[in-house]
Amino acid sequence: MDMNELFGEPVSTYTTQDGLDDGHLVEVNAKDRMEAGYKIPVVLTRNVYEDCVAWDNGVERWVQDETGRMWDILWLSKIAFSRSDSETKNAGPIVFELKRIPRRGCGSKRWVTLWMMPSFNELGEPYFTIMKPEDY
Repeated sequence: MDMNELFGEPVSTYTTQDGLDDGHLVEVNAKDRMEAGYKIPVVLTRNVYEDCVAWDNGVERWVQDETGRMWDILWLSKIAFSRSDSETKNAGPIVFELKRIPRRGCGSKRWVTLWMMPSFNELGEPYFTIMKPEDY
């Protein structure tokens, strides 16, 4: 028995592509994710991107850029994935922490907890979503 038989036709759907199109999700470019060892696509929630990747270039106190900040997320998530057991890898979330400088460079480094969730798009293709717990 499928879900439609139990509950009827969906009133509306919101696909991964919808999330990318409206900016709620940000796709990691293929070059970066493949260099980090990911064979399937990786997306970040806009919340994670704005807090942990985006950088104001006018801040001279810290040597930071968006490429390096993205790499930190990809590398730490890959380490967390490799250390997780098979049950967690299939069910998620894979939890990891990132110590990052706030976007505008004010204040000291701060810890943020991130989740990596295995997902499937509307075509049934796998990908990972990296989010904050409150984004779930």
